[in-house]
Amino acid sequence: MSSLTGSLTGSRTSDAVFTFGSTPSLPFYTLETFDTGELSISRTHPRKPTKTVPILLLPLEPIERRQPPNDGLVTYIFPKLAAMLAIDQSTALAAKHRLAPSEREEMQSDAVERAAAQEACHLIWNERCRRYELAHPAIGRDPEKSPHFATSPTSPILAEQPVLHITVTSDGLRSPLSTTSAPPVILVTNPNSSVSAQSSSPAEIRMSTLPVSDTEEPLASLDFETMTMHISASQILRVAPSLYAVDSVVAAILAVAVADETTNPIMAGMELWTPRTPRAPASVFGGSVAGSIGGKSYTGSVLYATIAEREEAEEEAKLMRQLHKDDTKNKADKSSFWGKKSKSNKKKTRKVVVSEFDLEKYGHYQAGSREGEELPGVARGILEFMFVGLKFVVWLLSLLVRMFAWLTVGITRCLTSERL
Repeated sequence: MSSLTGSLTGSRTSDAVFTFGSTPSLPFYTLETFDTGELSISRTHPRKPTKTVPILLLPLEPIERRQPPNDGLVTYIFPKLAAMLAIDQSTALAAKHRLAPSEREEMQSDAVERAAAQEACHLIWNERCRRYELAHPAIGRDPEKSPHFATSPTSPILAEQPVLHITVTSDGLRSPLSTTSAPPVILVTNPNSSVSAQSSSPAEIRMSTLPVSDTEEPLASLDFETMTMHISASQILRVAPSLYAVDSVVAAILAVAVADETTNPIMAGMELWTPRTPRAPASVFGGSVAGSIGGKSYTGSVLYATIAEREEAEEEAKLMRQLHKDDTKNKADKSSFWGKKSKSNKKKTRKVVVSEFDLEKYGHYQAGSREGEELPGVARGILEFMFVGLKFVVWLLSLLVRMFAWLTVGITRCLTSERL
């Protein structure tokens, strides 16, 4: 998202894939569900639509764990990017100090544990209050941990940890005279009224009609009536100053959407999105205004809902023109003006290439804990001797074949000469 507050539209692109973004073809977040009870969440680079980064893999706990006397854990959220950054930094530090592989692995393990202590969070079901709670270690971290943040009164995992409330509600979405049930809305709110009152600006005007507390707007929400996810990144970062706090809150919303008995059937009943094929408007003379290329047509006068759809159509038309051009060229090469095969095509000589062996590649460990390290000198010497020997054998065989071919041609000329 280019701003600190934005809305993402949800779509179902396949049986187990859900996207959230400006368009289904250009998603910002992508959710994929598995039969194993796991969720995979990836994020697309806003300026590089083809670059997708997996950010989270969430294992959903069995539903029985939410019932007392269990701890109510729904899932454990640990951003993958935080773990990767910790591993990369510890690896660079170990290489700088030339540590042994065992010490390097121990340093990586310690770095991941520290990252988990700072960035990992728990999504819990509070049976007594009938709500979900997200405990993130960054809540109230800066300038210091506030004692006014709400804490769960029932869950031992969340003892003395500030939490965010995640509720699934449909109150206030319909007119009081309406008898139809409203689709639910998942709301993420900060129950700390004192911090909210201090941090909120008096000039801010509340624009949302979603049911929220009396003190503040929701940090994030997912409306199943419009299938729109609203994210207030500025508020999330104010409450939980962390590089991965926004991803963690979004992951919690998606986990609730899949795990909750109210929202799960709605997710399963969403219609599949299919990309629309742009069509050229009809001409008064019949047919299409734009010329057909390879069975498909494109016109620049078609109105597109988004810039992305227009770019997709232009790319498709460009590709079809290139295919049509190549097909025309191939047909021209195969036949002449009189319909006969052209003799201008010359036979291309094929060169047999012998695979080369790179000692730098085979002279290092390819896998395992010692990956990238050089092999012992004896092993490298044996490999070098084998490679040189192989090259000599190939050269010798090539020489023998050339000599045999030369003798064969010479003998044939002598036997077929008219001077016999």
